[in-house]
Amino acid sequence: MHLLNKYTKVIRKARSENDKLKNENESLLAKLKSSDELRDQNEIMTTKLKELKLYLKELKEKHDKLESVHDELITRHRALKEEFTTLKANNDNLELAYDLAINETHIATNHVAKLDVATSCDDLFVESISKCVGCKGKNVVVVEDYEDTIMIKKEKMQRSSVRMRISRKSCKSKPSTTP
Repeated sequence: MHLLNKYTKVIRKARSENDKLKNENESLLAKLKSSDELRDQNEIMTTKLKELKLYLKELKEKHDKLESVHDELITRHRALKEEFTTLKANNDNLELAYDLAINETHIATNHVAKLDVATSCDDLFVESISKCVGCKGKNVVVVEDYEDTIMIKKEKMQRSSVRMRISRKSCKSKPSTTP
């Protein structure tokens, strides 16, 4: 029996070592399997990293293009703001001048009315002689409204047509002195 106990102990010891080795083997296989999975995941991550680097490079190029367009737009915006400010100031000045012209008609009215397109003082009607230096000593007609201007213009045209008729008659009645 003693021998049998020894063999039993040896067998039990061998079985426990065998079980230990089996457990260790399974553990190593699990580690190997997880290592294979990690390797596969590592390869996937490496591929993704390469793709992301290319995408990042494309995005940087797009960013640089957009940045230059942005700078150009900012420059154009500043120019438009300056132009707008100038136009707004001009518009405000025009509105102010218009309001003054409407509200203060006695200042804005022109007291000179032309009968014909001419620059001589004979063709102009002025309210006072002092306003037309070249008109001093000439006949000046004061006109109250537009209807008076039309009436005077018609009278002037009638007088000039009468003068034309008279001058034609006098030219016909004079004897010719040229040989």
